[in-house]
Amino acid sequence: MPQVWRPPRAEQGSEAVSSVRSAMPKRELPGPAKVPYLNGDLQEWAGYGWGEGEKARPGQEWRDNEPFLATLRLEGIERGRSAARFVWQREDTGSTFPMFMTDMLALAKSDAGISSGIAEGWWIVMKRGQNYGIALYAVKDGAN
Repeated sequence: MPQVWRPPRAEQGSEAVSSVRSAMPKRELPGPAKVPYLNGDLQEWAGYGWGEGEKARPGQEWRDNEPFLATLRLEGIERGRSAARFVWQREDTGSTFPMFMTDMLALAKSDAGISSGIAEGWWIVMKRGQNYGIALYAVKDGAN
């Protein structure tokens, strides 16, 4: 079973992210430092020639890649030019997130798991080649 880092049990609220960051082992976060969003949705691909600032796709913003706590609902599967991916929708905001097949396998084997198409936990964006997708960063409750 893949190893998933778990934060100690902590209150879930506005300070939850800082609580997880302070409890994290002393190392760099996985994934790229900045990730592309468009209209609130994580973009699976930033596009050729697109970048930050003046070179960004219209409406696209580059956000810091920080772990986020969310309940996600599995919406389906998509296929792009170079990758097949699962698509998750955040229950509270409706934002969508692609997930690589390898990260879906790790999620299915983890303690967080998927129940009735729902997965809860801490997520972070990863990059493979030119593509972006979320991966489980930590289980929600921090149970050991």
